[in-house]
Amino acid sequence: MNKKSQVLIISLWILAILTVLAVGIGHRVAMSLRMSRYQKDSLKAFYLAKAGVNLAIAEIEKDTTAAYDSPDEKWANNEELFRNITLTDNALEYASVSYTFLDENNLPKTVYGAMDEERRININNAPSVLLASLLGESGVSVTSGVVNNILIWRGDAQDTSKVYESLGYPPKAADFTNTEELALVKDMVSDGPQEMRGLITVYGDKTNINTAPQEILKVIFHSQVEFLNSNNVNDVIAGDADTLAQKIIDCRRGGDGVEGTADDAFFSDISRVAAAIELNEKEEKILQQAIENGLIGVQSKFIRIEAAGHTGNVTKKLTVVYDRTAKNIVSRHEF
Repeated sequence: MNKKSQVLIISLWILAILTVLAVGIGHRVAMSLRMSRYQKDSLKAFYLAKAGVNLAIAEIEKDTTAAYDSPDEKWANNEELFRNITLTDNALEYASVSYTFLDENNLPKTVYGAMDEERRININNAPSVLLASLLGESGVSVTSGVVNNILIWRGDAQDTSKVYESLGYPPKAADFTNTEELALVKDMVSDGPQEMRGLITVYGDKTNINTAPQEILKVIFHSQVEFLNSNNVNDVIAGDADTLAQKIIDCRRGGDGVEGTADDAFFSDISRVAAAIELNEKEEKILQQAIENGLIGVQSKFIRIEAAGHTGNVTKKLTVVYDRTAKNIVSRHEF
């Protein structure tokens, strides 16, 4: 091989190496640009979600005079306000505030607005008979002692039998911080909190019968049948609890029988519910017992706001629980 050929081969090798280096550098630059763009869009999407939360709080704060809360509040069901919240002229950059749940036909339904926590049952103050009904009605497979173990965990019963020693940690002896904490309760199956998701909360006091779904009303009223039966009132049965829950739902739906329409009706005073619905003697016994035991009301203090910010192909979500009495956020989760 002559010298000229050697120079040519070396030049080709150098060119090939430079090409590979250029391609590698170009790829890394492109990746860096994409990452930079994603981070920028993620930050923008997060602030859009935050704007959605702030808009919902502002709407909640406008509701200062109502003695009761219902699903048709402007902060609770307002598609025009909450579906497409834009802060710029870019149609691909917007926020939304909404939540999705399963309706009576087990089909997903999306509502644009915030959701009150009191539509659920607070596991921090639910009495033992309600906890037993909640576990049973939600289909959670548990042992007979799990209700007492919940009471021990939240500090309402003494752990005299040292049931938590086998788990290697003591009971908290305080309120649940979140519903997932139920998994730490002795004898609670691992999927228990998931099975009860949508039925339970750690916020609020009484369940709001204006917003609670039928399945939650049934849980509460079934528990009161058990309570009455245990106190020698044996003429009420689970079927009476079911018809009571159905009559409340029917009343809320109004004359057209459809939820979410203009003729929906709601209860402004818990003491006047019986007068607003035609109840038989057994149904009225169950209702009055639930009121007497402080399980149901018509107002909501804690509001869950689920906001999403959208920027191009990036979506960021922000969920908060807002205490409308103290006017502060008590829980916050970003994802």
